[in-house]
Amino acid sequence: MKLSSIAVVLAATTAAVTGLSSVASAAEVEIVREYREVSGAGVFTTCADGSTVTFVSTSYRDYTTWYRDGVAVREHRHLSFDGTLTRGSESLPYTGVWNREQDLLTGDITITGGQYRVDLPSGGTLLGAGLRAEDNNFVGSDDRFVTDLCAALGA
Repeated sequence: MKLSSIAVVLAATTAAVTGLSSVASAAEVEIVREYREVSGAGVFTTCADGSTVTFVSTSYRDYTTWYRDGVAVREHRHLSFDGTLTRGSESLPYTGVWNREQDLLTGDITITGGQYRVDLPSGGTLLGAGLRAEDNNFVGSDDRFVTDLCAALGA
């Protein structure tokens, strides 16, 4: 490697490590971070018997948005949440977490790392995982989690 190439690589590495602009940047990129607490309520799922499980929760959201030349091009959300799941007169506490990545130029959304944790009165715990984006909608995990949740709520 030539000395000038080594210098460019070292400068780029130093800039990346210290948070300075890269030497080879074609467009100016700005990263904005923000935190929000958001209350929510609605239908969580429908049980096999047709009854619905509803939720009331607060989500704690960390947003990171990338802007290129003043235009938002990418957004990452890390969400954790806690609340209550209810079916009829039965309620259970739940918590969870998931990540949402959106390409703001194409509209593509990917949801990863999703999981629910429901604490049962018996001392057991239900875990639901594998949440995904389907037609840009956030959908629940596998049938086993929903079946077990509905049973725990008396369905």
